[in-house]
Amino acid sequence: MRRLTIAAVILFLAGALPSIAEAQMGLFLGGGMTIPQGDYAEYAKTGYILGGGFNVMLGESGTGMFAEGFYGSNGHDPHTVDPDEKTNIYGGYLGLSYRVGDQTAPGLFLTGKLGFLNHAFDTGGASVTDDDSNWGFSYGFGAGFIYPGDTVSPWILGQYVGASMDNDVEGESSTNFFPITVGISIKGIGD
Repeated sequence: MRRLTIAAVILFLAGALPSIAEAQMGLFLGGGMTIPQGDYAEYAKTGYILGGGFNVMLGESGTGMFAEGFYGSNGHDPHTVDPDEKTNIYGGYLGLSYRVGDQTAPGLFLTGKLGFLNHAFDTGGASVTDDDSNWGFSYGFGAGFIYPGDTVSPWILGQYVGASMDNDVEGESSTNFFPITVGISIKGIGD
C-alpha cells in the first residue's frame, strides 16, 4: 500500500511540476487543538497540534498544492488509563487546496490531503518499544476562512483527520480527530 501511495504522489508531482515552477511559493504555520474521535476518544483527551509547510498556487483558479508536517499530543483520560500516559501524533501530508471566490477578499478555502501519521504511545517515563508506535496511511479534509494580506494572511481551519494502523498487539486500530487550528500564511518565500 505504501509503495502504491508513493508512486501516486510521484506521478502527481511530476504532472504538476510545470505549474509549480511558475508559481509563487509560500510558507504556513499554525497550531490549535485536537478533539479525538472514535476509538481514539475512548482514552485520549483533547490535546494540541502544531504544524507548518509550504504551498504553491497553481495559476489563477484558486487551486493550490501543499506539503505539510505536524506534531501533536493528547493526554489520556485518568479514568481509563494511567494519567501520566499520552499519545503523540506526528506525520506528513501532500494535499490540494481550493480558494472559493475572489482570492483578494476574505473568504472560504477547502483542503484535502493524503499522507502518513504515526501514533506513538508514551508511558510517561517507562520505556516505550516499537510496538507502542505505529505508522498508518492517513487522510484529511477541511474548510477554513482566510483574511488575505499583502504578505501575511491569518486563517482559521477545521478539519477531520483519520488514520488506520495495523499492529501485532491490537490488530487494526484507528486514530481519528478534529484539529481546529489558527495560523498565518506568508507569501513570496524563495523570491
